[in-house]
Amino acid sequence: MTSIIKANKMKITAVGFAVVTALVWSQPAYSASSGNQITEWVQQGELLRDSGQLQEAQDNFDKALKEAAGQPDVYLPALTASGYNALLLNNTEAAEQQLKEAYEKSAKGNSYLHALAGEYLGTLYRTLGADDRASFYFNAALEQAKANAFHDLEAGILLQQASDQNVQPAAIADKIAALPDGYAKARLLLQWAEWVLDSALNGSPLAEQPLWADKAYHAISAAQLAAIANKDKRFQAESLIALARLYYQQARYEDVLVLVDQGFALASEMRASELLVKLNRLKGDSLKRQGNISGALQAYTEAVATLGAIKNELPINLPSGQSSVEVLIDPVYRGYVDLLLLSTNKTNAASGEATMLAAINSMEVVKNADMQDYLLSRCSNLTEKHGDWTHQSYPNTALLYPIIFKDRLVLILKSGDKYYHHTVNVSADDIQRQSAALVSALQNGKNYKPAAKQLNQWFLAPVRAELQQLKTQTIIYVPDRSVRGMPISALYDGKHFAVEQQAIVTLPELDLDNLFRPKAANQNRETLIAGISRPDGPSIDQLPSNIAANLAGVSSETLSEKESEKSRQSNRKHLVDSLSLPSVETEVNKIASMGKSQLLLNKTFTADTFKTDLESAKYANVHLASHGYFGKNIKDSFVMAYDKNISFQDFDDTLKNKNLKQNPIELLTLSACETAEGNDRMLLGFSGLAVKSNALSAVGSLWSIDDAAALQFMKTFYSGLNNSLSKAQAMQQAQVAMIQSHEFHHPYYWSPFVLIGNWQ
Repeated sequence: MTSIIKANKMKITAVGFAVVTALVWSQPAYSASSGNQITEWVQQGELLRDSGQLQEAQDNFDKALKEAAGQPDVYLPALTASGYNALLLNNTEAAEQQLKEAYEKSAKGNSYLHALAGEYLGTLYRTLGADDRASFYFNAALEQAKANAFHDLEAGILLQQASDQNVQPAAIADKIAALPDGYAKARLLLQWAEWVLDSALNGSPLAEQPLWADKAYHAISAAQLAAIANKDKRFQAESLIALARLYYQQARYEDVLVLVDQGFALASEMRASELLVKLNRLKGDSLKRQGNISGALQAYTEAVATLGAIKNELPINLPSGQSSVEVLIDPVYRGYVDLLLLSTNKTNAASGEATMLAAINSMEVVKNADMQDYLLSRCSNLTEKHGDWTHQSYPNTALLYPIIFKDRLVLILKSGDKYYHHTVNVSADDIQRQSAALVSALQNGKNYKPAAKQLNQWFLAPVRAELQQLKTQTIIYVPDRSVRGMPISALYDGKHFAVEQQAIVTLPELDLDNLFRPKAANQNRETLIAGISRPDGPSIDQLPSNIAANLAGVSSETLSEKESEKSRQSNRKHLVDSLSLPSVETEVNKIASMGKSQLLLNKTFTADTFKTDLESAKYANVHLASHGYFGKNIKDSFVMAYDKNISFQDFDDTLKNKNLKQNPIELLTLSACETAEGNDRMLLGFSGLAVKSNALSAVGSLWSIDDAAALQFMKTFYSGLNNSLSKAQAMQQAQVAMIQSHEFHHPYYWSPFVLIGNWQ
């Protein structure tokens, strides 16, 4: 039995815990009866984990840990298994604690276990975006594996580093080939083959590389034989799926369909719903390539039905370690929508509108799953519904909903009960390249106009006539996942930016809390303002070294944790200076002068004071002028107070606060936030914080900008609010004013600001 870890869209393989148990349990260094019981619990946990029952697996690991206390030879392997499972459960705190303990305590004992725990720690830190720590542990584990001739671990780690360090497939294949025949080797062979299938080796598709296609075929065949010999039906089904994928890449569609039928029999017998979803997807894709659109749509309809029944039960990461959104939810729902739109009856207006509605609702499942992942919950992340977007109609307001497919862009425009549909012949790769080029040019003050013009031609020019005909004043823009970081306000038609023509509201999904909730009747509530101009309090000492380096804009050395901590402490003054925001005092005092407010500045901005003030529900607006950090999820995201870093999870209690439920925050503004996950995480971060604080709207920026520019934006924005403009109008006014200014006219300064949520 092996464990498979995959993270951050990269196919990552690690030889797993069962191999370790085979070595450890053979040592007569403990009570046989106790060891056998612990072995049974751990092995059962492995089986449960690999079948997707992560919580049930954890129950077994917990029992093993309790029984193994005081017996290092059995406790440390059980701890490693538990830490790995906690990683898959996205319980990163428990995973880090357990894996560190296993790593440190095995350093002078079990070299294999030490290397394995190091590998898992590397994977953990990679998922957290701490690349320096990830590299440290991966390299240490690889050295340990090489020094002790742990060829299985070496092959697994090389697979983990393959995409990062351009490891050649032949090097990994040779390591695997040198392993003794057995189940662990078979699992590595399958994962190597899947990596080859997922890789565009040397920039060419696998179908054009017969040598590697042949090697992948033999690896999959060996895995199939091992699966049959071990009577592991799941492994056998996984091997069939891999072989079907290989045949699909070789355009052998009839052969794919034969394998899919065989896979259906196995997956149905096991009731492995996620495998049934993958099989239906393969069937649908093959039928589509054969020109059978109706048959392909039927296959995808079945995949969507199966996935819909289990999606709320899916872990954030599958047993393989892959994101369930990336592997299942997005490709299945996007594939379904693709076929749905291709089969639309263009001559029947009613049918067309129903199709547009179904397309949006299907893509909303994907966007909602992204938000659930950010909030670390597959349960509903919404607190209260105040309307259904399909039945909302606002004058002079239009919904713009782009959907990006591999070969085209579909734009759906909705105003009132009317839908408009445009197809743009551009590839997803071209869109992502231009979007990245635009963001890079904006952030670095370079020539942004070529990319801004091209993206305008794709995203706005096709709907410009309808926007003018509808006299649209406000666009509700719901970006597709791959372009969440693209500021649509900066798209340029050669004369005007998009924001000069319409106010723009950006929503990561339509199913947001309080989106259509009416404003509170009492409009005389105050503004709570909290800021830190010089972060020299205890909170700066709580920053993880990689995040501190990111916020300060300096490189982080690949050091041990003790060395990194020592280095950070010796450079504390430099870090404080780097993170200081000189314009914050002017900003918060200016906002405070505009109306009745409570100001918490520097030492008075403590976590407890802020929480108490927030839950009093006295405040309609909350303005945070302090460093914020958006990580992979809410556990890794926080706002700096003076005495501590307030994690987004700390806002959980506000959801239960009766005062805030009755009088939600109208507007939450963040003026100094950053992210390590790329700009696309910002929208999820703003929305996640709004959800956790029960706010109707949030304003923030997609990237960190000069605090003098933030001051200019905030002054004009709040002035507009105080002059009875809607939030969207105030946002537009502030951005246009900066366009017309001399100092801040470049879109670097104004385009990253976004308004999320209720725009009225």
